[in-house]
Amino acid sequence: MLKKHIFPNGLELIYQSSIQSIPISCIYILCKVGSAYEKGDIRGISHLVEHMCFTGTKHKKVKNLLYQYNKIGSDVNAHTTKQFTYYNIKTDDIHFEESYNIITDLLLHSTFPKKEFTKEQQIIIQENTRNMNNHINVMQNLIESMYYKGSSYEYPIDSIEYNLNYNDVIEWYKLYYVPSNMTISIVSQIPFSTILKIVSNSEIAKRVTHKPSALKTLSLLPIHDAIVYYPKKGMQTTMIQLGFRTCDYMSKDGFTLVILQSIMNGLSGKLFTEFRTKHALTYNTSCNVDFQEHSGYFSLLIETDRKNTMTTFSILMNLINEIKSGISDNDIHRAKTVLKGALLRSMEQIDTFALYNIIESLYAKKIIPYQDLYSRFARITKKQVNDVINRYFIRENIVVCIMYDKYINKNDINILFEKLRV
Repeated sequence: MLKKHIFPNGLELIYQSSIQSIPISCIYILCKVGSAYEKGDIRGISHLVEHMCFTGTKHKKVKNLLYQYNKIGSDVNAHTTKQFTYYNIKTDDIHFEESYNIITDLLLHSTFPKKEFTKEQQIIIQENTRNMNNHINVMQNLIESMYYKGSSYEYPIDSIEYNLNYNDVIEWYKLYYVPSNMTISIVSQIPFSTILKIVSNSEIAKRVTHKPSALKTLSLLPIHDAIVYYPKKGMQTTMIQLGFRTCDYMSKDGFTLVILQSIMNGLSGKLFTEFRTKHALTYNTSCNVDFQEHSGYFSLLIETDRKNTMTTFSILMNLINEIKSGISDNDIHRAKTVLKGALLRSMEQIDTFALYNIIESLYAKKIIPYQDLYSRFARITKKQVNDVINRYFIRENIVVCIMYDKYINKNDINILFEKLRV
């Protein structure tokens, strides 16, 4: 059972009855602001606000706040993306109301102590320093700057180079952390009538505020540099990522691209088969899709010993040409089976439903229940997959990023790339 309620002040509530017999409730509260809203000297501000919301409220200092979570055995976390920031808490049903009050308190009444502001900036610097050691993270930021060139989504969520002003952070919090800009997603065995009463009687459902405007740029620039070489010291491997700019979150092509992703991934997927099973060139391959409100991408990632860079790149070019020639019925059948299994396993966690529902609420007029998603994938045909490949796997959409430490032969790679049939 999926229910939606909009309060007079604009706050949205989405409720789904848990399919689990365990008495656990999950609460997600999404604030419709992320790094795509940021410009100029305030980049990174959304992530810092997320951190600052855990440094105490006017009712509780930071130690009291953290103690409250532990006292009732709840698990709490938060995450900043380019499109939004969410806060979530998972708790025993008997502690639902207390958990709900804790998380809404930090969203509405955080005080942002100045001494904690200085500390959190240092913590984020440490977080970003760690991320710089993560080669996949570095490559992801680089290649997304190419896929989303020209829009607000081309910038990373955070960077070690960002330096923020205390007063700007407070103003950002006051501007965007308002009920009219929030959505609450709850999955629980507790009846909807009880949940609705608790939320209705809370301040977040009663406080009347403005609706902040989005400051995002959604236009895209053409992709000019199809191949980018990125030297990075300390790497023992070469990382190759190849992909194509695709469609936005609400496009029907998204379902088809997820089927294609499933064809590429898995122990019998095309990536694993080509690069590990047949040629023993890699331990790590993956295919990923991303969809935002205005665009998206489909990408393949291979990590290999640097001495195998040319061989790996050559096989990747052949694989893309093979895909362009068409996907088989057997490919489709296997992909659907793998995807169905993955969807079923993901339903073991109620977090899956709560997060899915709250993200869907950003884009869709009507939410497709998560447990019904597979029926959408099951109807996709081989012709639809091949049509999508021909639609997006074209020269003007392609992006290739090669990250390495030692010398690689760029000229030979460029020659191979020009033979690609896209």
